Amino acid sequence: MQLRRGLFALAILGALSGAVWAQKSNADEKTKLIIFVAKLFNVDKKTVDVSAVKPSTLVKGSREAVVSIGANTVTVYLIGDKMIIGNTYDKDYDPLKAIMAKLTLKGRPTKGKGPITIAEFSEFQ
Repeated sequence: MQLRRGLFALAILGALSGAVWAQKSNADEKTKLIIFVAKLFNVDKKTVDVSAVKPSTLVKGSREAVVSIGANTVTVYLIGDKMIIGNTYDKDYDPLKAIMAKLTLKGRPTKGKGPITIAEFSEFQ
């Protein structure tokens, strides 16, 4: 019985020390990331803010954080000792769909019933 209590206490102590180590590791990683980004973009490190570094769902085994420099924000991905800065895009999303929805031919003058309609959109001043 006493052995079980000892093992239980040891397990809790190990879990708590692991949590403290993980917090320190995350804080160290944030600090290193702030210093690196400040040097990379030649800005004062006081203007750089980094969210908590967390495991990424994009690439297995990678981590991600949101980096803000003033009003600009970007998600960075950390894989080993490399950092990827960029945007992710949903390949099923049509970026021109919203623009094409705004273009309408209703009420525009037409000539003939050809299979092709040529429309000129211009701004008269």
